[in-house]
Amino acid sequence: MTSYLLVRSGRARYGVPLVDVIEVMEAGEVLFVPAAHPAVRGVSAVRGRLLPRVHLEGLLKGHAGPAVAPPTLVVAGAGGRSVAFEVDEVDLAAQGEVLPLPAEWNGPSAIGVAHHEGDLIPVLDLGALLTRLAPTGAGVG
Repeated sequence: MTSYLLVRSGRARYGVPLVDVIEVMEAGEVLFVPAAHPAVRGVSAVRGRLLPRVHLEGLLKGHAGPAVAPPTLVVAGAGGRSVAFEVDEVDLAAQGEVLPLPAEWNGPSAIGVAHHEGDLIPVLDLGALLTRLAPTGAGVG
């Protein structure tokens, strides 16, 4: 069984492994900085550290986030690196079996999928997502 935080970014839902979640908070100020990846909005101060602030759906789909930032941040970390993901909604912490990715999977970087309310929800591979940001100079904290 794997525990994950169910979030919505854009129109899609994703699971973020609870082991990677540091905290969930209201999105506060963002300092805009130039970034190579369009999903990086800038940096935000979280507990005395500046973390890259990244629109989750934008990162997964390779585009910029919406003009108006979503109201919630999911601060997560893996491999000594942290990021503040912008999400539209945090639903609940769920626990369930994470199934292997289907052979034809072409979705986001995920460790597997979980069944939730009749849907397959990708449970994200945070390490792979942070690696995707690192080469861009996004300054993953």
